[in-house]
Formats: sequence, structure tokens, C-alpha cells
Amino acid sequence: MAPLGHFTVVTGLEINPAKSHLVLAGISEQTSSRLLSLTGVQEGTMPFKYLGAPIKPQKLSKDGCQVLVEKIVCKIRACPEKSYLMQAELS
Repeated sequence: MAPLGHFTVVTGLEINPAKSHLVLAGISEQTSSRLLSLTGVQEGTMPFKYLGAPIKPQKLSKDGCQVLVEKIVCKIRACPEKSYLMQAELS
């Protein structure tokens, strides 16, 4: 799939089909099947967790946001050069 190939070229990251899921909504069964076939991942459902924070159709709670913010801060602190770039982008 061209967009995913472009993502890999630009970031150096690849999708791990064993750890990835697509959450599909509002599309036809035919389109869902095609996307799952093209990406090679399984279909997922809501809610799910991302960086330890629950992702669900409802608005994220303050506690849910806090978990996500803490995880992101830990990731930034673990890589000083990325932290510098992130701080530059935020300012």
C-alpha cells in the first residue's frame, strides 16, 4: 500500500502486523475487507489502549489524558535529541 510504504521510507518505521489492528467504522464490508487484506493486520474494536491511555468513542477523561501525557513526557525524556526537536516545534 503506497501511503504505508511512504510512511516507512520517511520514518524508518514499519507496521508490526502482530501488534497492529484497524478499527473500522462507517465503511462498507467490501472496503473493510480490502483494507484488512492490503495492510495484513487484524480488525480491532473499541475501546483499546494507546500508550496506556484508553481510546474510546467518548470524550477522553482528565485521568485518561494524564496517563497519555505522562507516557509522552517519558518518551521525550528518554531521547534528548528528539526532546530538543519537540521543544523547538512547540515554541
